[in-house]
Amino acid sequence: MTHDGGDAGRVKEVTIGFNAVSALLTKRVDAVPAFWNAEGVALRHKGRAMREFRVDDYGAPPYPEVVLMTTRRTLAHRRDAIERAVAAIGDGLRATRADPEPAVRQIAKAAGEADVGLAREQLRAVAGATRGGLALRRGVLEDWARFDARIGILKRAPDIDRAFDFTVVSS
Repeated sequence: MTHDGGDAGRVKEVTIGFNAVSALLTKRVDAVPAFWNAEGVALRHKGRAMREFRVDDYGAPPYPEVVLMTTRRTLAHRRDAIERAVAAIGDGLRATRADPEPAVRQIAKAAGEADVGLAREQLRAVAGATRGGLALRRGVLEDWARFDARIGILKRAPDIDRAFDFTVVSS
């Protein structure tokens, strides 16, 4: 907010935990930082009009939304298991893109959500982001690191080659 010229001191912060949708629907809060592909979809699904501000519409680079992490030691000692796990995740992604309904039902069940339509809409929302499959894209990560350092989220941009092993997943 400050980076964009706003006055964070004038905002009354309210702790809502993981209840962004209900907090907005009950008008307990006027705005929330939320995930467009989860809470944003849930609000639209419930018929709530809203304005969505995605950081990439305001100069932020695409973010690496989901990053699998491990220690260097674990990668060195259990590389085969990690590569198999990453391959299984990739297989699941491809299977979901080919036939999303089994994944929709499983996601809804795991979330305790009787309405599979919401899970279907959320899965559809991320379809574009998953089209390229699993990959570490050096340029995206470098842009992310520079941007976060420039606006103060990180003290300095991390060394991408040191932080990520580009050999575990290929584009």
